[in-house]
Amino acid sequence: MSSLAVAEMSVPSTQLLPIQPTAETARFAYLAACAQHNQPVIEPIAVALSCEPSGKLYITNLALSDMGATCLSQALRDASGFGDVSFTDLQISPVAIRELCQTLFRRQTHTLDLRSNAIDNSGAAHLAEALVASAGLRSLDLQRNVIQCQGAIALAAALQLHSCGLTELSLRFNELGDAGAGALGKALCSNGVLRSLNLGGNLIGPEGVVQLAEGLRHNASLACLNLRSNRAGDAGAVAVAQMLCDNGSLRELYLGCNGIEEAGALALAHSWRANTALEKVDVQGARVGAAAVHAVADALRRNA
Repeated sequence: MSSLAVAEMSVPSTQLLPIQPTAETARFAYLAACAQHNQPVIEPIAVALSCEPSGKLYITNLALSDMGATCLSQALRDASGFGDVSFTDLQISPVAIRELCQTLFRRQTHTLDLRSNAIDNSGAAHLAEALVASAGLRSLDLQRNVIQCQGAIALAAALQLHSCGLTELSLRFNELGDAGAGALGKALCSNGVLRSLNLGGNLIGPEGVVQLAEGLRHNASLACLNLRSNRAGDAGAVAVAQMLCDNGSLRELYLGCNGIEEAGALALAHSWRANTALEKVDVQGARVGAAAVHAVADALRRNA
């Protein structure tokens, strides 16, 4: 047996820089909020609010308490808007995320990175509520947040509403399982906006992949689906292959490290003959024999 790897088709130094009005307003508001709530000023936050380029706010690798989040939220209310926001490795709790969402989603934020926090299902539900009321957010990264099926169900419900304008969603390395994947598959049936969905490392088995594939049969917007490091197996791979015969929107498909063997790889290879829209396909780690290797090579030649 051989291992099938990734297959791819195809200012002067003496001059003081002006402080951005948005950031300066937010910094002073943050200092005032900390004084009001008798909270210590977290210097990296104050620096980020005053020194980051206009429209960008990056804060990472510190412990943000719920009251600390309240101070930050109050600061952002007085800012004219940060379009690109990254709050990573802050140990943000569900209570804190609700506080921050009420501010961020009312502003001009279009990209929100919340990787590696402690958002869990409750926080995901708060985010889903905010998504329903905000048509401005385009990209949301929630990887490594201990989100399980109930959180995925809440987010999927938001994705089904026309008021949600999200085009990129990453839930990588959470614990969605088959039920969470199924809910997102149902959402894909009616969602016509989402372009990229990353569900890598989510304990999704064949049943969940089958439900995702069924949703994609009726979807014409998703261009990139990442299912790496799950448990699709041959049954999941066959379901994806059958879906590819009907779907013309996918351009990138990542199925590496999914326990796929000969039958699954053969089914995928045959589906690529019917689907010429795919540009990148990853089946890294598939355990296959010569027949599947030749079938994949032939499909790649046909679509080159």
